[in-house]
Amino acid sequence: MMRLQMKKILIISSLLFTFANANTNQSYDSALKSFKEGNYQKAYEILDSLAYEKSKNTLVNFYLGRSAYELGNYEYASSVYERILFNERNNAEVKIELAQTYLKMKLYEQALNEFKSVSNEDIPLNLKEVVNKKIKSLESTNKNSTLNTSLLFGIMYDSNVNSSSDSKTFDIYSPVLDTNITVDNNSKEQSATIFQVAVPILHRYRISDDFILNTTIVPLFMKYNNFKEKDLHVLSLNVSPTVYKSDYSYSLGVLYDLVYSGHEKYQSNYYLNPSYKKILSEDLLYTTSLKLGKVNYTGEKERSSNHYSFLNSLRYSSEQFGIFNFSLLLGKELRLYTERTDVSREFYSLSLQNSYNIFDDSILRTSISYKKTDYLDDDINYQSKRENKSYNYSVSLHKPISESLFLKVGGKIIDLNSNHDSYEYDKYILNTNLSYSF
Repeated sequence: MMRLQMKKILIISSLLFTFANANTNQSYDSALKSFKEGNYQKAYEILDSLAYEKSKNTLVNFYLGRSAYELGNYEYASSVYERILFNERNNAEVKIELAQTYLKMKLYEQALNEFKSVSNEDIPLNLKEVVNKKIKSLESTNKNSTLNTSLLFGIMYDSNVNSSSDSKTFDIYSPVLDTNITVDNNSKEQSATIFQVAVPILHRYRISDDFILNTTIVPLFMKYNNFKEKDLHVLSLNVSPTVYKSDYSYSLGVLYDLVYSGHEKYQSNYYLNPSYKKILSEDLLYTTSLKLGKVNYTGEKERSSNHYSFLNSLRYSSEQFGIFNFSLLLGKELRLYTERTDVSREFYSLSLQNSYNIFDDSILRTSISYKKTDYLDDDINYQSKRENKSYNYSVSLHKPISESLFLKVGGKIIDLNSNHDSYEYDKYILNTNLSYSF
């Protein structure tokens, strides 16, 4: 009789456990659905009740912490993440969430320690890059002034250095005959090897906790074999006061470019570049900016122009497919003098870029872009307005050799089509460079 009663008790207990477990799973599924739909309050309430029964369940606690974070309850979120790490000290994803929560609480030292801990873990290279940027940013936050420098050496091969058209003849207008005539194309496609050296210098001066003066100086030298007249010496300066808030930033950049071509002064350009960045979600970053300035040609003043452009870009991070960046650029250049008809133009470009982690420690970057340029004045030779369409395709592999030394190998294809056939060309460019960060 006693055995029969014990058997009934065991069966009833088993049924109750199964029923309770099923209810728990249903509650978790409901909470997860609410979280994904953005109903963080409902998800929080369900997960908070589940946490008492499932105190060691990583997923329950993780989404409880995330829900609390989205609701602005950062102290509770941090306590939940710390509870997970008590049992799983090497959980990199939770460490990152805890570090982000510390940032919201303005506990910068604790956030820095967590990010440094994550950087030593075996995590995807894309994620490691983001973490290392956070570390550098936090380390610089504790200093009023920081200086970062890198040195780049590169070799490029240009298959068509003069951007020569492959058309054998052109039909152009003769004002003397008042009709079109056919002329031969005497230019030939020539290739060149180009040696490149650049020294980017970035200085950050912290005026206050959320106001930083960013200054970037980039000397660039490009040496063409057999084409000394094309050698470039460029000095670019960008001074950008920037205000940083929790989920957005805005800046006003002042840019200046000094260009020497063939060892003679070629251009001196300056721009104003206001910019705004907004974090839309943990995966989306939106950027918009204006660029207003003047392009000054030294030897050929009649080519000088005023420049206006407007950029919009959206960056999306995916754990499975890497980082995508889509951008739309609209612009116009208006001539300052009336002598030339190939200066004033309107343009727009679309581009899509992807960075994808491969081989554990390398990044594959691919991009495709399209640019349409409409000239506003009739070309003298063709007696019509020029329209250019350019298609660019590029791929490159980035691999760290050491903590400070990086290798890049890549190539680009350019295909420019035009209704004026003398301006059509195609080429490919191969490049390899090494960069060292100090």
